[in-house]
Amino acid sequence: MKHLIIFIILNLSFLIVRSCSENGVKPPPPEEKLCEINDTTSHAVTWRVDTIGVFPSVLFDVAAIDPNNVWAVGEIWTPEKDTVWNNENTKNNAVKWNGT
Repeated sequence: MKHLIIFIILNLSFLIVRSCSENGVKPPPPEEKLCEINDTTSHAVTWRVDTIGVFPSVLFDVAAIDPNNVWAVGEIWTPEKDTVWNNENTKNNAVKWNGT
């Protein structure tokens, strides 16, 4: 009896897997490209070094939304005097680059 139950379970599993892989739905044909998309894995990158804040500034994450909208978050210290805590520098949490 135990072998019969195992046999039935295995057959049902096989039928379910087979029916899922042969559902008869074909993927749609590829559409024409509406715009040129840059390859995100390309190594053709031009780096430009920029100083954000003063020591001990540190960035934790950067998100490039598009070429003219890049955000970075972290602890960014700027040389303005902090009037709340009476520090030499002011701590900020985010910076935005607008492409220029």
